[in-house]
Amino acid sequence: MVKALAKTQSSLLRNKGIIQLAAAALVALDESNSARWEAFISAEKILNVVSAGETSQSLAAQIGDLINKSALVGLHGQKNGKLEASQGLLSFQDALLLMISGYILAGENFPTSGSEGPFSWQEEQLLKDSIVEAILENPSIAKLKFLHGLMDELETNLRKIKSEDSKETSSDQIDIDDFDDDEWGKWGDEDVDNKDNSKEQVYGDMQLKLELRDRVDSLFKFLHKLSSLKSRNIPLKDGAFSAENNFSGDPYASRGLLYKLLTRILSKNDVPGLEYHSSTVGQLFKSGFRRFGLRQAKPSLADQNIILVFVIGGINGVEVREAQEAFSESGRPDIELILGGTTLLTPDDMLDLLLGKSSYF
Repeated sequence: MVKALAKTQSSLLRNKGIIQLAAAALVALDESNSARWEAFISAEKILNVVSAGETSQSLAAQIGDLINKSALVGLHGQKNGKLEASQGLLSFQDALLLMISGYILAGENFPTSGSEGPFSWQEEQLLKDSIVEAILENPSIAKLKFLHGLMDELETNLRKIKSEDSKETSSDQIDIDDFDDDEWGKWGDEDVDNKDNSKEQVYGDMQLKLELRDRVDSLFKFLHKLSSLKSRNIPLKDGAFSAENNFSGDPYASRGLLYKLLTRILSKNDVPGLEYHSSTVGQLFKSGFRRFGLRQAKPSLADQNIILVFVIGGINGVEVREAQEAFSESGRPDIELILGGTTLLTPDDMLDLLLGKSSYF
């Protein structure tokens, strides 16, 4: 269908909408993509179930397990220096996105577990160790902004470890008869040189690990901010949307904030934190009515013919679909909804904005 409709420029322009849908369907039906998405959704469901428990220990253990498994995928999924996608398995970037979701869930369910973050010091230390080890074992799986300027050192360190392992393997195969008697007098000097080199190597490895630790610590400070979003957001903190977390009865089908916001607006319920700004003429009328002891009723967005929603920071396809669902469920065909944002976000864009080259972290 795509090839048939895109034969000419005029046909491409006329049918660009259906071509985009067909191309998206091809990507969605691809076995490698669908298996990976199913694995991601399953992991997300597990985090939601675990976060509903009484302690944060099981949630931290589940996140750490995801990081460790993703590191193994990156370690064994490389051929000729290139990372190949494994069907049904999560990448390290997927594990980091799931960790962000886990921290947000922990902030909502265990806000007092730690002094700074939702997890205890021991639980968070295990998570840090998992990330450090995953990056050290395979730095190519983590091309993220918080590692900027450190990638070359990490790659060099990995190559050095691999070369030393190969040398040890080859030295084990050398027979003692291969040594000449004349070499006995040089052994003392070689031991001194080896000790000096080993000291320098240990110092260099320690410096690299300390630097990597500092970078990972800064990552977790960022996660602490994400985990406290609900406590710092007045409508979410007051529980304005807590009763609407699950409209379908499915504990995994949680709706986004845009869906909940539009549902409240269309049902003419108050939305905490939503301010109404009238025009200058409206303010004059309002002040004039007050002089005569009359008060103007607060207008409702649901009474308008057009509702414009613009999301600063970007809007994604799921939010667009949920906004359409909110309008179809409201039974208000008389209202026109206009959705917009600074950009249309894809999953790769989300990772890039949170941890990639476009992030402020």
